[in-house]
Amino acid sequence: MVATPGPDGTGATSTICDDCSATANFVHGVAQLPQLGLVAMPGTQASVSFSSGTASPSPPMLVSMRQCRPGEYLDEAARRCRPCLAGRFSNASGAVACTPCFPGFYQPNEGASACLGCDPGSYTAVSGQLLCSPCGAGQAQGLAGQHKCDACLAGHYQDNTGASECKACGQGQEQPVAGQAECAQCAAGKYGNLSGATRCFDCPVGTYQDSTGAAECKACGQGFAQPVAGREDCAPCAAGKYGNLSGATRCFDCPVGTYQDSTGASECKACGQGDAQPDEGQLTCDACAAGKYGNLSGATDCFDCPAGTFAARERTVTCEPCAPGTFQRFVGRVTCDPCLGGSFAASTGSTRCEDCAAGRYAEDPGGDVGASSCKRCASEHTPPRCSPMRLAGHLGCPRCNPKVPLLQPYVCPGVPRGRANLTRGAPSASSASRARSTPPPPRRIQ
Repeated sequence: MVATPGPDGTGATSTICDDCSATANFVHGVAQLPQLGLVAMPGTQASVSFSSGTASPSPPMLVSMRQCRPGEYLDEAARRCRPCLAGRFSNASGAVACTPCFPGFYQPNEGASACLGCDPGSYTAVSGQLLCSPCGAGQAQGLAGQHKCDACLAGHYQDNTGASECKACGQGQEQPVAGQAECAQCAAGKYGNLSGATRCFDCPVGTYQDSTGAAECKACGQGFAQPVAGREDCAPCAAGKYGNLSGATRCFDCPVGTYQDSTGASECKACGQGDAQPDEGQLTCDACAAGKYGNLSGATDCFDCPAGTFAARERTVTCEPCAPGTFQRFVGRVTCDPCLGGSFAASTGSTRCEDCAAGRYAEDPGGDVGASSCKRCASEHTPPRCSPMRLAGHLGCPRCNPKVPLLQPYVCPGVPRGRANLTRGAPSASSASRARSTPPPPRRIQ
């Protein structure tokens, strides 16, 4: 403001003089112009100029007065306005001091009338800052003008500086602690199927995970099982067991009639013919013993060979029938018996031997096989009509003997009527001289 006092000391004109100036006095922070009776309030720069070049208050006179602008302050020592330093501001005219920028704000320039808010991702923690600091790793700030950054929550992370937000941990990761720069991978035996997880979970029973950082677990395959949670692998089914399901928590015993001699099996093997298994969970099948047979697969037991048959070896599928000349009246036998003298078995699979008919004979066997048929007696050994009671089932044919009276008047050729030889003897005519006069032995019954 430029003014010249009038005759009464008031009023103003625009007269300006050259080479005439004077500076006002400052008393207790107030600029006073005692010559003119003018007072400049704090924050006002004042100067007085006299046209005469003297300090006397004789007109014409020029008085110049100016308040410090926003962004300036009054330097009382220098009696002039100066710009605010960087990091400070003044937002009103006539300031005698500049104010430091508040936390969350900054000012890099001098002469500022306001401070700038820190951008998201940065902050100032104290007053009077020229620049903002970026948020560190593990931190973020989504708002402007903040005095601090916030730590990333658990389940989140930030690996960069100056971030406005944190990142959620991905699937297969975890972070139980706040303010971290990275997430941890889920360990083997665990999984993480959620984003932003604070922890990973144990793989449930029946599953496993052999890798780190997995979002899901793997089901145990067939032939394997896992009864415990949080495992890195599954256990193979033991021998004698099987697993035909995926994701199984246990294996199952092989049922009766089956077996399993390997580990990690998805099914059991049926016992073959000639074998059987009456128990569960077995590694092998039992061979059918001699005298038994097994003609079925997956059998739980073997069967006795029926009468008329035999099984001399183990693991017999079909019993052998007794050969002609042998028989077997019992079940479950390992051999057949030979027919004894005076009897025969003409067909295979006989359960008993038949007595030789009257007029026929069979000698005692010399080995394991008896007679399969009876032989006819020669004519000189047998009367034309033989008594069945006397001659059936004999080892040989009786020879005619005149010394032995017949009970009945049967006639032997060449022998007086009423006599015959009933003792054992050779079946030929030449043996007549060696015949004995003793009765035949008792009849053998097979």
